[in-house]
Amino acid sequence: MKRNIPEKNNILPKIRKDYRFTGLLVFAVALIAEMLIFINAQSGKLAEKLSDDFSLLLIAENGYSQSAMENLRIDIENVPGVEKAVFTGKKQLLERLKQEDPQLVDSVLSTGGNPLPDTWEVKVRTDYLLNLEDIAASLLVFDGVADVQYKKQEAWAVRHLLFYKHLTAVALSIAGFVFIVFVIIVLAHENSVTAAFSAFTNGDLPFVLSGIAAGAAALMATVVFLYPVKAESLFWSWTSPAAQTLFIICCAFVSWALRRWKLRR
Repeated sequence: MKRNIPEKNNILPKIRKDYRFTGLLVFAVALIAEMLIFINAQSGKLAEKLSDDFSLLLIAENGYSQSAMENLRIDIENVPGVEKAVFTGKKQLLERLKQEDPQLVDSVLSTGGNPLPDTWEVKVRTDYLLNLEDIAASLLVFDGVADVQYKKQEAWAVRHLLFYKHLTAVALSIAGFVFIVFVIIVLAHENSVTAAFSAFTNGDLPFVLSGIAAGAAALMATVVFLYPVKAESLFWSWTSPAAQTLFIICCAFVSWALRRWKLRR
């Protein structure tokens, strides 16, 4: 009896169809991951810039000696959430104002003398930005502090950006964990792990190359999608080339793992 042996020419179209489908699947997942990576990097960079610029402004009372002001600085920096406090005298504040806005100085000095107060610029830790009311109340208790001023909306903006940064980081971490578990499950069902990795550069090479192409295409597609709106952002933050290379390598492993999983079905 003549056995029906599948011819090589009949198998090749099936393999081409499989690695193309796998490549499209990896591309779709990689594109979503690239968008999350971009949002993560952009949110973190913007939050860093805004938090560097954010501070509490303490209006100091007049008539205190230099030693008393030094003690006040120590008390301010001992408040939970405060990073540091920098004193600026009224003369220094006037000189700074002359450099930044000379026209405003004329109107300020029109009343006679220097009406500007002594001030403290207080930097607050990012994780305490939601507790600004408590920090301000703690600072107002000290002798020598007349008032505390700050921009609440700017603090909220920093916290929201950090929320998006942490949210995308959690999503990417979960996706990475699922990927590792999937690869472990695939290898656990292999008769020989050595043979499976040997196929990585032999029989499964089209799927590996398909994953690399899908990862690179997802990176390029993300740049193409975002570049038209680049002007709407004050800066362009992205991950390092080394991180992007590692991401593309992961795409190759995903494609290969899908191939091995399908062979064991």
